[in-house]
Amino acid sequence: MQRLPKWYRLPAQEVVKVSKKSLLVSALIITLILTIFLTLHNLSITIINNSNNITTTVERDKNIPTGKVININTATANELDCIPGIGSVLSNSIIVYRNRHGPIKSIEELASIPGIGEKRIQSLKEAVIIR
Repeated sequence: MQRLPKWYRLPAQEVVKVSKKSLLVSALIITLILTIFLTLHNLSITIINNSNNITTTVERDKNIPTGKVININTATANELDCIPGIGSVLSNSIIVYRNRHGPIKSIEELASIPGIGEKRIQSLKEAVIIR
């Protein structure tokens, strides 16, 4: 039975191929993680490459209001998703409810939507308006 050497030397070309593949996979994983992070925090990133001088800008997405009172009857899913305590599932549920039952007439009517209870309604009073 032949013993394998402790260290196996790859030809230089094979090392470069493996390194390029590893680098590509690493870059894809980092890009995916960064995309998820930016989406969760409503951020956008701009990368500019001018003759090997790379400039990166990270800014809050201007299309999504933060810290503002939102009209629950006209808000988009992204706008509703920005309200503390409302995630993508509840924002979609609110829009489905609006489409089926028409405009919401009072904040208490939100209790008719599965997942929204009295506690959540109390926290929403400062973040939403009904018109």
